[in-house]
Amino acid sequence: MKPYVIWSPGYTEKSWGVRTLHLLCHLLNEMGVPSCLELPRGREIRLDWNTPMATRDHVRDGIVVYPEIVKGNPLGAKRVVRWLLNRPGYIMGNPMKAGHDDYIVAWSRILDPTKPILNLQISDDGLFNPLALPSKEGELVYLGKGDPKARRPEIDNGRIEVTKSWPTTHVELANLLRHSKVIYSYDTLSGVNYEATLCGTLCVIIPNGPYTKDDIGRGELGLNGIAWGTDPYEIQRAIHTLPDAYTTYLKVLEQQGESVLAFVQATQERWSMR
Repeated sequence: MKPYVIWSPGYTEKSWGVRTLHLLCHLLNEMGVPSCLELPRGREIRLDWNTPMATRDHVRDGIVVYPEIVKGNPLGAKRVVRWLLNRPGYIMGNPMKAGHDDYIVAWSRILDPTKPILNLQISDDGLFNPLALPSKEGELVYLGKGDPKARRPEIDNGRIEVTKSWPTTHVELANLLRHSKVIYSYDTLSGVNYEATLCGTLCVIIPNGPYTKDDIGRGELGLNGIAWGTDPYEIQRAIHTLPDAYTTYLKVLEQQGESVLAFVQATQERWSMR
């Protein structure tokens, strides 16, 4: 079996995409499929995950997995997978420049329903959940990857802002979300949106950027607990479906092992003779 080399920045709790890349490496190794990380930016890893570092031999003999933020083939790999964790160009502004023989998969149907799907959900050790919730009082706002020009004073004023640097840890973020009633998010596709709904917190998306309500709705977690805009009827729909967010997440989480195995089978067969 050819090993997998997964290109990723160093581990950080602040990026859903980075965590997902490291998680794929860990899950593959836990399944007995050899996998390692190539970390061109930072050497941070999650110490309780099985994520060894790649060598030149791994790159030469293996299958390299690049996220969509990588332009070209910097490792000079013979076998390349492009994993769309977002739409190409949305994060870094540059095209992937995929090779003609590259195998392209998408993290979710949100990104490209025509591609094979490799969907992983970050479990975060059960931090984000609606169990034994405290009294909910606060209201939050989050810009994330959203367009700063889309900000609206009537949304921002009087609400606590979640940023990339605050809360500083996921334990603190989960605690904040569990105590809050609602988060208004300018980032239409963010792990924070889903983490909020897992904590029984309504998420109201302020539409901007490349994604539509239909895009988000066809995702694996759907629009449970997520309102698209501030229309009262849309908010009531989100409130009504909020209790379904956590149960849907658990079902999707149970299926991710099958998704990983299907990915391994497809890629190993693709390059079985090369």
